[in-house]
Amino acid sequence: MGEQWTTTSTPTLLRRNRPDDEGEAAAYRVYDPGLLAGRNLSLTAAGKTESPYDVAQGLGMIALLAGSAIVAPIVFSDGGFWSTALWVLAGSGAAFVVLMVLFFAFVRDPFEAYRRRHGQNASPFVEVDAADGSRAGTLCALAESITSTAAWRDGAIDPERLVPETLWSAVRLAARVADEQGRLADDERRGTSERVLEPSRTELAAARSDLEHIERNLREIGRIAREIDARPTGAAPGTVSGPTTRTAESAVAGTDAILAQSQALRDMLR
Repeated sequence: MGEQWTTTSTPTLLRRNRPDDEGEAAAYRVYDPGLLAGRNLSLTAAGKTESPYDVAQGLGMIALLAGSAIVAPIVFSDGGFWSTALWVLAGSGAAFVVLMVLFFAFVRDPFEAYRRRHGQNASPFVEVDAADGSRAGTLCALAESITSTAAWRDGAIDPERLVPETLWSAVRLAARVADEQGRLADDERRGTSERVLEPSRTELAAARSDLEHIERNLREIGRIAREIDARPTGAAPGTVSGPTTRTAESAVAGTDAILAQSQALRDMLR
């Protein structure tokens, strides 16, 4: 049996539960929000994308094929059985060819489009082992806890929907920190001088500080969201916009913006 991933309240996050405890995540898979940009795409548990337009497109293809199979013999057949059958096949075949040309010309596979933008070896997701209590796993759990609240779903908290973007940036930062820690440990074992190691230590300390800042922000955002959920009357979607940023390359800036908006909304409701 393959890996059993499930979707979560975070649009760009899948999770796999521990086999012995379904309430705890064994792993997360965090997707780049850019993969889902356009066409109102969403993730499936299989790690594929789907769109509400897919059904309409499928019905349209069926209608065109059926219409061609009906119209062609009416227009061109001489009324004989074989003539009608041949024109049914010809009409259906021509419609199928047209549909395939249109499909490959205008309907782009999101994963292929992503690789064209970022390189053929680029992965649109990062897999996070949450079983060992990693920092990246903690960030995923915090993001999921925020997006599972009614305040987030209704748009009262984070109306700009920065959580998925900041989570993607934060998880990649956590991965870089883990890699850098490993390289630094290897250099120390090889006896590299402290003078050479100092710049790496400084950079690593700054990155760790950023991750701690992001985690604190996410915890506070989740606490405020749950506090708003517990109120007798919730906030209307988009009641307070607050300071926001679309530059989610900085997860620190993204979570700062969400936290500021959340605090402003909470203070207004008091």
